[in-house]
Amino acid sequence: MKIDIDKIIIRNKENKTYTISCYSRTDMISLLVMYQRKELSLCLFGYKNEIRIPFDQLKGIKYDEGIFGIVMNHGFRRTYYEHSDKFPYIKSPLMSTEDPTRGIITDAVEFQMFPKNTEHPNRLIILEAGLNRICFKDDENEFSKDSNLIQGVNNSFPRIKFEKFNFSPSWIEYYDPMVGEKISVTIEQDWDLAKSINSRMKKPQPSSFIEIYLY
Repeated sequence: MKIDIDKIIIRNKENKTYTISCYSRTDMISLLVMYQRKELSLCLFGYKNEIRIPFDQLKGIKYDEGIFGIVMNHGFRRTYYEHSDKFPYIKSPLMSTEDPTRGIITDAVEFQMFPKNTEHPNRLIILEAGLNRICFKDDENEFSKDSNLIQGVNNSFPRIKFEKFNFSPSWIEYYDPMVGEKISVTIEQDWDLAKSINSRMKKPQPSSFIEIYLY
């Protein structure tokens, strides 16, 4: 998943802040969420530079009032890469020892990201929930002790709740790999069918996920 960013405010352990802004295409900033690698990638300066941060280096994630906040451990582990092509990357990057921010993130403990207006708030809300579920237990998020998760995913359709997100989807679909299409969820039986995807596959997986689309 890619989130385009207008600017990032970087706060260090001494509570000093630094700002990196996007003024043109050569300054473009994006946050890449790499679920398979369990990493966040901060792409800077027109995607030429990439900073990869493992999920286990994060202490808190919160989206609130248009700001996507990420808290990290002080001295968090990270790797730097340089790209010769633009996103979506095709060529393999070159690992670098040089910090593209010239030391700004050395003592960083928090990123405050301001997404572009083209990023729909619902997308950011779901991203926040997904990362919190993957990265933290209920009491581990630095921002809040409350768990901002989608409730009822493993329960029946009528009990899915989104109140904590201040978000009420008008339409729900799921992807059925058996037919290769998105299926609308309108009644309880549709949800029961979605939950039976794995059992209907020729080679059931010990751990599987349902792709859900909210509109």
